[in-house]
Amino acid sequence: MKKIITLLLIVSLLCLIPLACCACKRKPAAEIWDPSKYTETLDFSQYELVFCDEFEGELNRDVWGDTRQGYRRDGYWTRDLAFTDGEGHLVIRTEWRDATETEPAGVYSGAVRTSNPQTPEIGYRHGFGYYEIRCKLPSVEGIWHAFWMMCGDVYDEDDGSTDGIEIDVFEYLPNRDAINCALHWDGYDEAHKNAHKRFEKVGFADGEYHTFGMNWDEDGYTFYIDGKKVWTSTGGGICHENGYMKISTEYGEWGDWVGTLQTSNLPVDWVIDYVKIYDKK
Repeated sequence: MKKIITLLLIVSLLCLIPLACCACKRKPAAEIWDPSKYTETLDFSQYELVFCDEFEGELNRDVWGDTRQGYRRDGYWTRDLAFTDGEGHLVIRTEWRDATETEPAGVYSGAVRTSNPQTPEIGYRHGFGYYEIRCKLPSVEGIWHAFWMMCGDVYDEDDGSTDGIEIDVFEYLPNRDAINCALHWDGYDEAHKNAHKRFEKVGFADGEYHTFGMNWDEDGYTFYIDGKKVWTSTGGGICHENGYMKISTEYGEWGDWVGTLQTSNLPVDWVIDYVKIYDKK
């Protein structure tokens, strides 16, 4: 009888090993947003403003170029849905368009970036510094909004992220009411690696302005929400290559990560008040 009990215990322990291994590999769970947990702020007295766009007047197309136009994820990016409103804001609009002679039917969104391979003489690239966007976030599910950067050669699968990295200063997913801060490197295929921090139930689609920032220096990438430090990572190493900024809304059918878009909720606007960059003195 004792031998049978011992054997059963051994079998039970062996069955638990794969579960333990799976738990070790599981991605960190999202954190429920609690701003009271975060108190550290950036000392702006140690920084100086080097870039500021408050979107007065027409959108400065010498700085903000087009993203790749046309099909993107399950929707489309188009130049005319990124514009200033005459009241000091950049508007990134998402709308449904019926088919025409020149465009297929689908979900269309605006997107801009401070670099364009077709027009390398314009735009803006920068390296170490503190980057910040101030904006009002919409609540329509089925799309997501992002302020992000492409630095160096993100597609290079050698040397970790020291020679190239995608920095997602923030992504907002209305379906999960979540803010995601992330780093991606070593391309987007099998070698791809990433680090991220996600907060849910943030309540930021409240009609108020919120700020999202990222300080990039020789010690790592530090992320801020409404001025409070929330996460620091070194990714796969500190990138020393300059990067360009992107502001975009995207549509994609990615299950409960993004949710289902009801086109009756369109058009919807993401309103950006400013983008600023500070260098350490």
